[in-house]
Amino acid sequence: DASKAILATRVDKHIYEEILRLGPLQNGQMEYHETARLISVRANSVILQEHDTEAPSPSPSSSQQPHSTKQSVIVACAGTTDLPIAEEAALTLSVSSVPT
Repeated sequence: DASKAILATRVDKHIYEEILRLGPLQNGQMEYHETARLISVRANSVILQEHDTEAPSPSPSSSQQPHSTKQSVIVACAGTTDLPIAEEAALTLSVSSVPT
């Protein structure tokens, strides 16, 4: 859920390292994504909730699998120059719980 995450974009690695020097987060997890130059922060409660709601994998003995109507988004880019923007888009979708 996007309301339970923080994204900081256009962050150079040295800025992220300065933030880390302030000390660890008390109730969340912060991650730096170098290609996208993005910091994502998620609350521990969101991480635990996502872990608890993961669906069990279907049993291999099922002969019929229901057709999935779940939609997803494809993030594509034309070349390596576009990778930072594509990764930023993919991370934004992921944090917003949109499957990519």
